[in-house]
Amino acid sequence: MSPASGRDGSGRIRTVPGLLIPGFVAALAIAGALLFAPDDSGQGDGDGASEDRAGTGPVQAGAAGDTVGIRVLNATDIAYLAGDVQRFLLANRPGGLVLTAPGQPDNADRPGDGGEFDETVVAAHTGDLGGAVAVAGLLRLDESNVVWQIDSGLVGSGIDVTVYLGLDMEEIRGELVPYDESGDAVE
Repeated sequence: MSPASGRDGSGRIRTVPGLLIPGFVAALAIAGALLFAPDDSGQGDGDGASEDRAGTGPVQAGAAGDTVGIRVLNATDIAYLAGDVQRFLLANRPGGLVLTAPGQPDNADRPGDGGEFDETVVAAHTGDLGGAVAVAGLLRLDESNVVWQIDSGLVGSGIDVTVYLGLDMEEIRGELVPYDESGDAVE
């Protein structure tokens, strides 16, 4: 048998049975750890996952150390709302996620009538809702406010999640970014 050829004298490819089983066990352990990771977002039923919108499987709230690029767009007439919310999001680490903002907060394109959004919508641009679910949790929203808006162009520019702010954010704005009596944001 030639060690370099990997074949025994009969021409069959030899295997090392002692390495196959540990490799398979390691792969199963990694898959299990990813599937049953603890839920650090403070949401869900404690099993680390919640159902996605289609009910097809678990949605993870993100893994500690992951980086999620966010874009915050104001879909209301409330001045400076997008900037305040972006500053709040960047100052927090939901479940250990690191949030970045590759761009500046801006105004969202609105429907043809120019109407304001009543509710905030958090859109995931990748096939993974985890980052969007974590961002929604920070904004005290539930998963009904999270949608998919797959956009590889945005992901390529570092944006994984877009937050379209609605009028519901006006109610909690002061809790997100405290203001003093003069109406200025407290640093």
